[in-house]
Amino acid sequence: MEHTLTYKGDGVDVSGVVSVESFDQKYVLLKLEGGLLEMRGGDFALKDMAAGSGKVSFSGRIRSLEYKEKIEPSSILKKLFK
Repeated sequence: MEHTLTYKGDGVDVSGVVSVESFDQKYVLLKLEGGLLEMRGGDFALKDMAAGSGKVSFSGRIRSLEYKEKIEPSSILKKLFK
């Protein structure tokens, strides 16, 4: 599943979101199909969340964006014990 991130003057729209893992005024962590999207900044406020469509909208200032790969715990254990 692909996702899009649109930054506008009044906020951010992200589509392709599986779940919102963490959300507060300074930090947002979104689970996407292929991994995680971490955003740091300030004054984050949730504007809209459409559960069926996977779209999340929020306002606030973004200082950093970081994509992280999804790491499966079982795959790490398999590599350690080979």
